[in-house]
Amino acid sequence: REERKIAVSAALDRLTPPMREAVHLVYFEQLSYEEAARVMKKDKKQIDNLLYRAKGQLREILGKEPELL
Repeated sequence: REERKIAVSAALDRLTPPMREAVHLVYFEQLSYEEAARVMKKDKKQIDNLLYRAKGQLREILGKEPELL
C-alpha cells in the first residue's frame, strides 16, 4: 500500500503544473469541476480537458494498473 502511494505521488509529480493542480483540487480537495475552474481561473471544459489528459498520462506512467487510479 505504501509502495502504491509513492508510485502515485511520483507520477503526479511528472504531470504539468496545471494538470497537477486540477487533479489535486478535484480528487483530493473534492471540489466540483466548476469550483476548480473558478480557483484556476479557467472554464469547466478546460478543467475537464486537463483531467482527461492527466488521467491518460497517469495510466501511462503507472503502467495501466487500474487499482492505482
